[in-house]
Amino acid sequence: MKAIQFSKTGTPEVLELVDLPVPAPTSEQVLIKVSAIGVNFSEVGRRKGTFPLPPGVSLPYVPGYECSGTIEEFGENVHSFKKGDRVLVRGYSSTYCEYTAVDSSMVYKIPDSLNFIDASGIAGAYSTAWQAVVKRGKLQKGETVLIQACASGVGIACVQVAKHIGAHVIGTASTDEKLAWAISMGVDQGINYSESDFKDEVKRITSGIGVPMVIDGVGGETFLDGLKCLSPDGRMVVYGVASGTRTATVTLPELWFTNLTVMGAGSSGLSSSEFQEVIELVANGSLKMVVDKTWPLEQAAEAHKYLEDRQVRGKVVLTVN
Repeated sequence: MKAIQFSKTGTPEVLELVDLPVPAPTSEQVLIKVSAIGVNFSEVGRRKGTFPLPPGVSLPYVPGYECSGTIEEFGENVHSFKKGDRVLVRGYSSTYCEYTAVDSSMVYKIPDSLNFIDASGIAGAYSTAWQAVVKRGKLQKGETVLIQACASGVGIACVQVAKHIGAHVIGTASTDEKLAWAISMGVDQGINYSESDFKDEVKRITSGIGVPMVIDGVGGETFLDGLKCLSPDGRMVVYGVASGTRTATVTLPELWFTNLTVMGAGSSGLSSSEFQEVIELVANGSLKMVVDKTWPLEQAAEAHKYLEDRQVRGKVVLTVN
């Protein structure tokens, strides 16, 4: 089978198209013929060497942790799926390939109303967004939330989950064009962080009070500045480090002086039943899967370049013929 892997970290050019054996499913696995693959910033970070590889994994490495496709085979202990079922995969390492063998517990049937391209990105975008906005952040109807990098795949998913709840959304992005698009997708007020200090803008918008909740997938200085946007008793929800900066130095008294809470939101924290609920919300149109661009599998390097250039508006997907 064709697959994308890298044997050393570096620029997008280290991604190589290779031939690998088709994996055989174990008794607890299904073999999936892949149709589409969601592309995520964590994969860019691992390729660059700024993010660690998954535990127990070494180079050469086939990236990816979500995809959609059709079941080709299944192990003897798998009884909930059959050959030909349309499915999506959540949380499995190594999906940039034509076939992947996955534990059946990581596989979900795709509702008829969803195509493979849209389904391939639900796990990365909406399981993270639901975890950040609903399960961890506990955003309430009528509250205001600041969503950093609101035009990214997870960012725009957070926007839609927040609006589904009935919250007021302030979003940041790097260009006016991205902000205009994000506003068309539900953002109430946009801040171009390339042209103004988003801390000052948040204070202006909120009459100096700040916001009760910030969702950050950027990290580094953006995370630290986001803390300064919180109102007393505010909560900071962190789901990623797209900036590549994995550390931040916090002056601890800043947290207790105004009773701030900092919490992580990892997509794996969502239960199977909760994720199934998210799939149904996307399938019935309550939430929209926003796919910006697609590339064929063999052009994975171009997809990575697009993400790194901060051009993305929504989700990037690889397709498999």
